[in-house]
Amino acid sequence: AADLARAGDRVYVRGGVYKGTVLLKHSGNAKDGYIVFRNYKNEKPVITRDDKNYKLETVKGEGVSYIKFQGFTLYKP
Repeated sequence: AADLARAGDRVYVRGGVYKGTVLLKHSGNAKDGYIVFRNYKNEKPVITRDDKNYKLETVKGEGVSYIKFQGFTLYKP
């Protein structure tokens, strides 16, 4: 979903543990709005890095802006 999301999009994420890095490639903007990653109601998604690659970030995006994460836990063990 992160690969496809564009300005003004909302991405609803189910509860669960997601291992690895979310790589953000696109920005939202002031005209069309933020790209919003949001949890489903009453669900708690967790993004955590891969245990084998302890130097990786949980969320990474160079030069991107107008991005929101709502209802997530971002965790680095």
